[in-house]
Amino acid sequence: MSRAFEKFAAYLQVADQMIAGASKDEIAEAARVLAIELAHYRAEFGAMSETSYKTVTAESISDEQATKMADGCEVLIKTMYILRSPSELVH
Repeated sequence: MSRAFEKFAAYLQVADQMIAGASKDEIAEAARVLAIELAHYRAEFGAMSETSYKTVTAESISDEQATKMADGCEVLIKTMYILRSPSELVH
């Protein structure tokens, strides 16, 4: 297993644990925040390609795809952490 895939698998496991422990409201809030981030991306760089969506359901992925998916899981983890612990953030 490549290092990129190992990182993705580890991040996916943490993300899955956070989702499993989150309330419906927390998941909805995270989805809203991530939708805003995606809208910002689209405004800056244009619509995402179909490749991004197809990667999520692919049976196998390349190291480059695993790296991108790990980055996506990291964004999800950080978003959920921030939403759960807003009082711990430095302003």
